[in-house]
Amino acid sequence: MFEHFKNHRRLTGACLGVMLVGCSRYPLGAPIAPLGPVPQTRLHQPLGRSWMSPAASKHDLLYVNDGESNVYVYTYPQGQLVGTLTGFSSPTGECVDHAGDVFITAASEESGSGVIYEYAHGGTTPIETLGDSDPAFGCAVDPRSGNLAVTGGGVAIYQHARGKPVVYDGSEPTYFCGYDNQGDLYLSVIDDSHLDQEDLSMLAKGGKTLKQISLSVPLYATLPLPSSVQWDGTYITASSASQNVGVGYDGPISLYRLHISKDSASVVGTATLSSKKNARRTGQIWIQGKRVLGSDYNRHSGGVDSWSYPDARKARSIVPNSGEVDPFGIAVSLAVSQ
Repeated sequence: MFEHFKNHRRLTGACLGVMLVGCSRYPLGAPIAPLGPVPQTRLHQPLGRSWMSPAASKHDLLYVNDGESNVYVYTYPQGQLVGTLTGFSSPTGECVDHAGDVFITAASEESGSGVIYEYAHGGTTPIETLGDSDPAFGCAVDPRSGNLAVTGGGVAIYQHARGKPVVYDGSEPTYFCGYDNQGDLYLSVIDDSHLDQEDLSMLAKGGKTLKQISLSVPLYATLPLPSSVQWDGTYITASSASQNVGVGYDGPISLYRLHISKDSASVVGTATLSSKKNARRTGQIWIQGKRVLGSDYNRHSGGVDSWSYPDARKARSIVPNSGEVDPFGIAVSLAVSQ
């Protein structure tokens, strides 16, 4: 799985492929009673097929994948399990368009290529399936054009999220990505001189090549868990693990708000994502208005926490730690008023 990354000489044994091999000991997710005032729901055994509560589409929904084969759907911000999507091969990143459609990126174990699945808000069957010649990792939708960017070996841009992509090759694997409000795309990329650090690159709107952005702070990656990149409405943000001397990467996650000027980025604010159990080795980070969510990937005891943004006060658990799973990709899809 993810041979493109496993064979990369700079990722060695800490590669992305190793992360996804057996990262979840048990399948997750199980149906619950119809929507109502019930407690938060942990992750449980699935039915082996996709299902969704009939009332789910009327609610804002949180999509959480396990990096192995399933995506679990919860009401947001209540954290009530209302659906399970199954049949994926190593799902990783997630993103959402203006209509609330959810895109889930995954790799194909057989061919080493990527697959991108598009689901309508609250749907159980893909409304579109796209192919990628590289293993697909992260994704982002440009709100201006509707174009879909998918990272992996470089970046593939699907015009209006359809058809065959235009591929922009990079010298290193690319991970999470995010568009700003001008249509520029920013991506986290492995640092070719430091295995535990990442670079920030940009594909300018209408550009032909990826350009590296000089950072005023290093982005530490607890490989194989890369930095998240997302637009917060004002700034591009990038996450970074904490590097504690003598301890390694075992501390709160820093989420930097970056001011981009030409080919350099400076930090204008930092949200420190700290909690007792989560946000030490995080998967994808998702900013939703005045909240920021982080999925915990750490020794099969994962969950999803939420903090106020950008001040990141006390963590609130949305999906409690399970003890069985490593949640990785997350996204929030808002219900569209009819």
